Amino acid sequence: MNRFVIADSKRCIGCRTCEVACVLAHGDGNTASLSATQFAPRLTVVKSLDVSTTVQCRHCEDAPCANVCPNGAMTVISKPVVRISHHQLMGSGMKAEAHKCDLCQERAAGPACVQVCPTKALHLVNRDDIDTMIQQKQRRAALDDAAGIQF
Repeated sequence: MNRFVIADSKRCIGCRTCEVACVLAHGDGNTASLSATQFAPRLTVVKSLDVSTTVQCRHCEDAPCANVCPNGAMTVISKPVVRISHHQLMGSGMKAEAHKCDLCQERAAGPACVQVCPTKALHLVNRDDIDTMIQQKQRRAALDDAAGIQF
């Protein structure tokens, strides 16, 4: 079963703490060398007037990104984690870069973004967790529909 980080947009405040934690978790440990041009988190906080949430890799079981990668730079490792081989990336006359969530595989504590989120909006989930959430939503919807029926 695939695992990935999911965001609860009702809790996310758009603070971008998760982005900073991601950069620090994948950096060389030298925070003094960080700059705007080197700030490349593997997730992105998206904000609108009404909602904010993170967008990141879902580590799909069929990994369409890896399936269409023309030079094999994206591969599925320890199924279904998708990893990028940076030395295989192609560019058009410049250095090619790609950044995607790797679930902080090297961190014993798990994904840094989940650990630091001040509102606990981020959660590491697997397919069973998603199935349980779907069943709960269906049950609530059925109860709401039944409560609205008038005889």
